[in-house]
Amino acid sequence: MYKSTRGSDCRTGLEAIMQGLAKDGGLFVPTFIPKLSIKSVLNDEYSQLAVRILTAYLPDIPEETLKVMVKAAISTFPGSKITPVIKVGESYFLELFHGPTKAFKDIALSLLPHLYQFGEQKTKQKRVILVATSGDTGSATLAGFSQIPHASVIVFYPYQGISPYQEHQMLSYSSQNMHSIAIQGNFDVCQSLVKQLFSTYPLLTSANSINIGRLLPQITYYFYAYKELVNNNHIKLGEAINFSVPTGNFGNILAGYLARRMGCPIHRLLCCSNQNNVLTDFFRTGIYNRNRPFYTTNSPSMDIVVSSNLERLLWWIGGEDEVNRCMKLLDETGTYTINPHHQSAYQLFYGGFATVEETNATIQAVYKTNHYMMDPHTAVAYKVMNDYRKETHDQHLTVVVSTASYEKFMDTMGPLFPGLPSSGDWNQDNEAQRTVWSQEEVQGRFQLLIKEMIK
Repeated sequence: MYKSTRGSDCRTGLEAIMQGLAKDGGLFVPTFIPKLSIKSVLNDEYSQLAVRILTAYLPDIPEETLKVMVKAAISTFPGSKITPVIKVGESYFLELFHGPTKAFKDIALSLLPHLYQFGEQKTKQKRVILVATSGDTGSATLAGFSQIPHASVIVFYPYQGISPYQEHQMLSYSSQNMHSIAIQGNFDVCQSLVKQLFSTYPLLTSANSINIGRLLPQITYYFYAYKELVNNNHIKLGEAINFSVPTGNFGNILAGYLARRMGCPIHRLLCCSNQNNVLTDFFRTGIYNRNRPFYTTNSPSMDIVVSSNLERLLWWIGGEDEVNRCMKLLDETGTYTINPHHQSAYQLFYGGFATVEETNATIQAVYKTNHYMMDPHTAVAYKVMNDYRKETHDQHLTVVVSTASYEKFMDTMGPLFPGLPSSGDWNQDNEAQRTVWSQEEVQGRFQLLIKEMIK
């Protein structure tokens, strides 16, 4: 059973995925977290492990059906690698960018369309997927749902707030049922507009990480990384490790939290931000405050000051009353303070951040030393990992979660490494294909677009 973080909406797993956002505005969370023995999965291939985890969370979908879905999802990955763990010098990287759009969002969004298709066939009800993206979710959603006949997807993204490559990927999927629209505003504006439209159009659902169907598949790669480290003799079975995770909307790192609750031996989760460091301050002070300057950085997928999935963590630690108290304060004042009685539960997380300059310097330093090219988001996580070690002297093996390929950020990488391809051609193509809406235009133009899509 899945329950809204705000209390009044309960669904089965498939129903929660199909609905996306709870009717009371909350996010669906599983009321029961299954346990999984690491020893029992040491010989599992990635697909076997994924099915094992998904079956535990989605008992209303037959296991054989999930096996077919996972196989179809993995088949979209160009090579044999799904989520390899790579040792670079003395550091470890969990590479999550081997999917069709070269970002970690592919892990869940290659599977979610098959879950939707199964749900539509079961309920006889078609829905339109509406997504807000800070860069990678949009292209991964479009790539995933392009595999499903007659799927309808609309993506909102911040105008001039993502990389040229990310925009080029999204615009390349333009069709009668696939639309990418630049919104004049930042990601938080896009996300807010999506939530407003959800209250107006009941046929909409989401592929954003507010959908529990995005979160569940991501649990797999935390377990997979751990068992790979054991099998390759980097750690002993049962030895706890850390993960350093680039974090924007808090979904990726929350999957790590669930993995730990399930039994994956995780010591700490490092929550890594750029200059939009609202989460760094939250984990250091217990105060969430979105009333701050918004920065456009070289790690655009983390250019976020309203991290939606944090609401799920509030629920798991403090319960429904804590969520409703905090969300009410956030709506009214833009800030809230966690209950001091729960402070110790948040110590699992360490918050740190990197500036644009620090990110660039980290990219260059790692390449100079190890000839390993990191994208800006991964560089933030690498830098925060080193800060954490200096601050705490923690000796646990730490895995840097590498969330995207450097190829998606040539506007950043080019100046750091002369000779790399420029993003000039993408900019030119994007300009010719781009559709831009102001915030004031959204309601009216969206209504017309929906009418065209559901004829």
